[in-house]
Amino acid sequence: TMSRSSFLSSISFSGGAHIDFAYDSSTTTSTFKGDQYRQSHSSTPQEYLNTIRLKSITVYKEGNPNSVASVSFSHARNTNGGKTNYLQSITVEGTGTYSFNYIGWNESTKPYPYHATFAVDHWGYYNGKNGPFYPLSYVNISTQQESIIGDSRNPDNTYSRLGMIEKITYPTGGYTTFEYE
Repeated sequence: TMSRSSFLSSISFSGGAHIDFAYDSSTTTSTFKGDQYRQSHSSTPQEYLNTIRLKSITVYKEGNPNSVASVSFSHARNTNGGKTNYLQSITVEGTGTYSFNYIGWNESTKPYPYHATFAVDHWGYYNGKNGPFYPLSYVNISTQQESIIGDSRNPDNTYSRLGMIEKITYPTGGYTTFEYE
């Protein structure tokens, strides 16, 4: 069976003011396909057939058919590793464009993880190590202490930061960079 999600299309206020929301509906034939994921029983990546992304928000004033404010969103797709879509920029009408850069974006040395990957550390952050769904463990019968064995759940900073925001560039040309410890 196919399920359909609901999306907010507009908010109306008494007197006629309203806010409209528009979406891009990406399918497997579009430029920005759905995000990829790996199922536990398959080594071949799967792709979500439909992905809905917010395209724009437009505000209309009471009694005025012309918009008073509009914001549009642009998305980009990582092409290295798991194909994942990210917010590339936000354009505010009358102000300009805010652009976003992410750590490891399309770096060939650090492939992005697939959605639902098992390559995560103890806290769920990607660690680049393909391990089992449940970590292997050992129970010491005499002390009743359980230990996780192997390194498949150990953190790895090289991979855990992938996809985190690295830089925001403002319409003025100025920017902010982020450094994580």
